[in-house]
Amino acid sequence: MENTKYILTDKNIEVFGIKLFQIKSLKAFGNVTKGELGGYIEKEENLDVSGNAWVYDDAWVSGNARVYGDAWVYDELKLEIGFYFGMKFKGQKIKEIMVEDENYLIWKE
Repeated sequence: MENTKYILTDKNIEVFGIKLFQIKSLKAFGNVTKGELGGYIEKEENLDVSGNAWVYDDAWVSGNARVYGDAWVYDELKLEIGFYFGMKFKGQKIKEIMVEDENYLIWKE
């Protein structure tokens, strides 16, 4: 599917030797306005090009982690390794995520 949702901008940060790019929306969707700057992703595979999924603020997503459906990643949340964050958590505020090996524990507020 062609990405008409966002672009990777030239603004980037380096985290653990991995270059992450700030995203910018190409259209309005969900709570995101056209032209809005988002958080940081390593590659397009980290953020689904359909649905209302978005990375906000200083949050970042890298590795094999993927944000999809209507999920939001915001504030200073960092997703990496093989974590999938999607519709399963729609409408729920995630307070803390702890990743140990390939397992994850989730606490909800």
